[in-house]
Formats: sequence, C-alpha cells, structure tokens
Amino acid sequence: MKQIKKLLLIFCLILSLLATGCSSRSDDLEVTVVNVKHGDCILLQTPSNETMMIDTGNGSYQAQTAIQSAMEKSGIDHIDILVLTHPHKDHIGGASWILNTYPVETLYTTTRTNDIDMYRTLQQTIADKGITPQYLEQGKQFTFGQVNVQVLSPYDVNDKEINNTSIVLQMSYGENKLLFMGDAEEAAEKALLETYGSNLQSTFLKVGHHGIDSTTQSFLQTVQPSVCVISKDDAEGYSNKKQKKQQKVCEDILNQGAKLYQTDVDGTITLSFGLDQTYEIVSTGK
Repeated sequence: MKQIKKLLLIFCLILSLLATGCSSRSDDLEVTVVNVKHGDCILLQTPSNETMMIDTGNGSYQAQTAIQSAMEKSGIDHIDILVLTHPHKDHIGGASWILNTYPVETLYTTTRTNDIDMYRTLQQTIADKGITPQYLEQGKQFTFGQVNVQVLSPYDVNDKEINNTSIVLQMSYGENKLLFMGDAEEAAEKALLETYGSNLQSTFLKVGHHGIDSTTQSFLQTVQPSVCVISKDDAEGYSNKKQKKQQKVCEDILNQGAKLYQTDVDGTITLSFGLDQTYEIVSTGK
C-alpha cells in the first residue's frame, strides 16, 4: 500500500511539473500575423481570451483559408474587437465574410469611405447584421483585456492618399509596446514623429504598407523595434520598383539591429509578448 501511495505521489508531482512548464508563458499576449499574401490580417489574443482582429485580408479563398486555420490553431471562435484600418480591398476584402461567419462584438473603423463595390457590400453587410461601427480618431484610447490601446492616427481622415488615413494603434502590455501601422506611409510617419516623438518607441513593429513607401530610417531610429513583421505577397506580386523599396526597408530594419519576419518567407507568424518586455516567436510556417 505504501508503495502505491509513493507511486501516486510521484505521478502527481510529474503532472504538476508538466502543467507548470506548459503555463510558464500563460500570461502572454499572443499576436499572429496571418499569411494572406498581399494584405493584412492580424489576430490578437489576451491571456483571458479576449480577441481582436486587425483587418481581414483581400477576401480571396487563400486568405480566408489562412485566417480560418490561424483562428482554429489559436482556439479563436469569436472576435471581441474587429478593427478595419482603412477601406482598401487588401484590408477589408474579407470583412463581410468575417461578419457573416464569426460573432463580432465591436467594430472599429474610420469615417473614410471608398467608391468601390467591395466597400459598398461591406456597408450593406454591417447594416444587415445590425452593427453600429465606432469611429476611431487620433487621441482616442480603449482597453482590450489587460492591454491599453492608444489611437495614434489617422492624423487626417481626409488625406488624399487613403493609405495615410490608416488607423495606427500602439498597444501597451506591461512593459511591452506594440505598434501596428496599417498602410501608413512616409507622410503619416512624419506626422507621427512630430506628434509623439520618442513615445513611439515599441518592442514590436508591424511595418506599414507592406514595406512600400514606409518605414523611413528616421522612423525606425525613433521606434527602435526589437522585432518587425512585414505582411506581403511573394516578390513576383510586385513591380521591380516596389521590390526595390521593400528590399531597402528590409535592409534598414536589419541594420537597425531588429529581427525581421516576412509572411512571404516565413508564412503565418505567431509571437507572444510578456509583461516584462520579453517576447518569443511561437511559430512560423506557410
């Protein structure tokens, strides 16, 4: 009998150690940049299972499949907050599908419109679902579980370049800060530098506009990211001119000493961020 009790005690101890190891980063914020080719879709999940999606890809079957797979892998079956940064196809293309497929509690967007069929279809879907969008402006703040979210942009929702009307979010999670740039280009970066200066410093940077016409050296030097992610298509999806711009941005990021991941190279990328300014790459893979 004593031998059985001893074995049971050892077994329980082993289970306890295994459980401790599995939950060693259970307080982390998980961020997944989905490989949707040319476009953006970013999933965030807090330790208490609040979920956010920033943009929805271009609406293609490939993008929808990649998003669905990433959500299933992370155990996400609902979206507490859906952010649509600006009304371009590669960011709102999957929004109607998302709204018709998953429960969405809150929709954040801007008042900027776009005269394309996809935008009109989305507006009809929003109306049909009885959703009242909340419009974000520079300076607004909201919370997402334990995460504090500051809206740094749009600095001008009427800018002639729709990319520069993108919602830009800086999230604070413990000592970590994460900067999500939408498709903001150099003009938007300049406005951010003038308004926020060194407060832009962040551990993580989701590079603006797929690495095209964005992420200047002065911006990188101010943000000082430890890790950057570019969501982009394969090289052949861009003109030679745009490829050269992307290559320059990649070189500048690496020269800055940051780690760089690209969805066309690394596939869907999942990172976790601790409360103590630590982070780790959880997984990559197309």
